[in-house]
Amino acid sequence: MQELDTSLEYRNKSLAIRIEVLGEDHPFVAGCYNGIANIYHDKGDIDLALEYHEKSLEIRRNGLGENHPFVADSFNNMGNVLLTAGRYSEALDYMSKGLAIRLEVSGESHPNTAMSYSSIAKAHRKLGNLDKAEELNIKALNLRRQYLGENHVSCADSYNRLANIYMEKGEIDKALNYYQGSFMLLFKAYGEKHKAVIAVQKRIDDLQFQMNAAG
Repeated sequence: MQELDTSLEYRNKSLAIRIEVLGEDHPFVAGCYNGIANIYHDKGDIDLALEYHEKSLEIRRNGLGENHPFVADSFNNMGNVLLTAGRYSEALDYMSKGLAIRLEVSGESHPNTAMSYSSIAKAHRKLGNLDKAEELNIKALNLRRQYLGENHVSCADSYNRLANIYMEKGEIDKALNYYQGSFMLLFKAYGEKHKAVIAVQKRIDDLQFQMNAAG
């Protein structure tokens, strides 16, 4: 928490300088608001995170136009905060707005579009729409494989999300397969001592234990 407080202090100093030099409505000021919002999100302060994301979004819409990639980023970021707050339908609405911009600006076949699909899939999963969440995560995975490569670490995120969905659907063999795919990519990227690698390994071990116990 101390590290976050220090980051927030420096971000606020940077914000003050940017406002003084560039004015309230400059896109760089919006970027600063966005960074502060992310810190508040990490600190668990949802209201302040939303407040600063809204400031960033307003500046970006006014200064860059409704269909700018940074506006899409703001919509997606606000959606992520709303997900954390358990406001899943609102999150889905904001993320869908971000996706619409990314589709218009970058097209279907772009890593940022894959990111939107992945975020929206998470909202659908929280709402209990597991089939839709599966569909969107597969779309995200295919795009990441195509444009970032089979071994890119972002594919591990897609594997993990799909595994979680299959666990909820009771498709244990599929879940294990995707957890193992996630583990291999994370291990290759970070090594055996990284917390993400350890977490996925534990899921695999627990799942294999359950399967063996069930006979």
